Order: sequence, then C-alpha cells, then structure tokens
Amino acid sequence: MISSQPRAASFDPAVGVLAVHWRLAALDFDAKMLRFRLALKANFDPNQPRVPAGRPDGGQWTRVEGYVRDTIVEEPEQESSDARERRRRMFVLRGRGTRFRIAPNPNADPSAPVHAVDAFSDVSKHNAEIEIVAAETLVDADLIRAIMYVETTQGYYGRVADSLRISNSVLPMNINVSVWGEAFGGRTKLNVPLNNIRAGAVILRGIIGNLFDTAGVAEIATLYNYLPATIVSDYGARVQAVYNSRPWEK
Repeated sequence: MISSQPRAASFDPAVGVLAVHWRLAALDFDAKMLRFRLALKANFDPNQPRVPAGRPDGGQWTRVEGYVRDTIVEEPEQESSDARERRRRMFVLRGRGTRFRIAPNPNADPSAPVHAVDAFSDVSKHNAEIEIVAAETLVDADLIRAIMYVETTQGYYGRVADSLRISNSVLPMNINVSVWGEAFGGRTKLNVPLNNIRAGAVILRGIIGNLFDTAGVAEIATLYNYLPATIVSDYGARVQAVYNSRPWEK
C-alpha cells in the first residue's frame, strides 16, 4: 500500500492560516459526506459479530459464529461499464467492501501526450493544501501531487471551461461532477482548491481501500481517471512515471 513518508519541515505561517480555513470549509464538506455514509450504511447492524483479535481478519464483521467474512463482495464477472461505475462509486465512498479487478498492461504508454505543458502544473501553487489534505486523509502526498501534475499539465485547457462552468470536471484534481454529483458539495464547493484537493484525496483513499495490497500507482490512477476500467491505461502508466520522477522537485 502507498503511505505518506514523514518529512522534516520548518513552520510556515501560511500553512497555519490555511489549516484554519480548511477546518471551517471542512465542516460543510463533512456534513455532506456523513449524509452519504448514513445512506450507504442503512442496513448496518452494530450488534453484528466480529472476528476475534489474533486472527488474520480479526475485527472484521462476520455473518455467523463460524467467522465467515461478510465484508468483501466479489465483483461480478459480467456487467456493463455503467453498472460497474455505479457499483464502484458506492464502494469508493464507503472506503472498502470489495476488490476492484484491474489487470496489468505492459503496453500502456507512460509518455506525456504532445499537448502536455509542464509549465501549467499547479503542484507548487497548491503544495500547502496538499500537505494539509495528505495529513488529514493519510493519502501519500506525492500520489496527490502526481495526479494533480498530470491533470493540470494535460488538462489545462479545461480552465476556460471551468471558469464558464460548462465543464463536467473541476481542476486542479479534475473532479467530475457528473460522476460524483453532490458527494463533495458540487461545483461551487469544488471551485475552492482546498475542497477540490480533499475530494480527490478521498476518492484516492476509497480506491486504495478497495484494491489488493499489491496494486500500485498505475492501477490507482487508472481508476481515478476512469472508474469502470478493468486494465491499466496510458493515463495510469503516465501517473506512475510522474510519481517516480517527481518533476515538482526539480
């Protein structure tokens, strides 16, 4: 699994100010997320037994005394892309509950497309917000940076559409409002960079929670870009290459 690495850093007053603003903005965000989680857990039973500590699956919910696990739902062998997207979206918002199947792809192209412009990267601009969100969600800050780098250097043309509110997605994390609806507060909230970055991190955390531990950045990024995917895409390979090279450090 991907995990954030501790870094030594001097105190930055700007980060402190942003932290205060984030706390205020997060209240409304959390209220909306709570409503979604309550709806998704409508069948939750707090008295359902758990597997005892000491077992490999200790603490997980179980159906009967024999400790048959009831937490992982296998993906259907056959389903439409639309059905797969709806089902996976539900599990991403839950944070776990299934295992997304996505195959490796040795032919995926990690190179930057011809329209990519490195100068349009928003990573440095939003570094303070990235650090705040990474600490709050426990998502690798460099994974967030890699996604943002690819989205803002390859999707910079979406800035005009964003400003006119005619785009389905909102930068810098390119959150698709037609896919996620009001789960993250809608377009108005997502136009605030801190909310936008946090929404992207929550999506990443939900994807990671529904993948096998052996999954890497390419698989995670592929699903971030196209949730119904069943094989690693060029986009996933590109994010993996960016994650490895960390161009924002150069």
